Amino acid sequence: MSGKNKKDYKSDLQKFTYEALRKEIEFRREKAWRIFSWVSTILLSVMGGIIAIKSSSSWNLTCFHAALLTGAILVLSNFSHLWIHRNLEIEDNALNKIEPLEVFFKIREPNEKDAKRPMFGYHATIILLTIATLITIWVVPFT
Repeated sequence: MSGKNKKDYKSDLQKFTYEALRKEIEFRREKAWRIFSWVSTILLSVMGGIIAIKSSSSWNLTCFHAALLTGAILVLSNFSHLWIHRNLEIEDNALNKIEPLEVFFKIREPNEKDAKRPMFGYHATIILLTIATLITIWVVPFT
């Protein structure tokens, strides 16, 4: 390979790597959103279902069923939390790899950093929804 061909090959490889990393970042963000959307829908549905059934009938949730539902909610919330966390870790890894390529392609300045994740994101929202769901499970049926 001549010098020019090596340079073209390296540039093409960098472009390919950049595009692959961009697609990975997009995929991980979309996946984290889908997981969050899925778990928040389930938690809100449980809350709404308990409130709707309790307000329209004399139905009461037994302690056994409330405990069973609590266990299921905790497993669901923890699993989704871990699943989102793993996807965000993979995204961060891809972001760290893409930064030098963005500097090379002059997309960003060498010392410019991406914006930090919001402090109140997926994890905090899932925790708050889980707490609200557990309160609904243990308070609404017994009032």
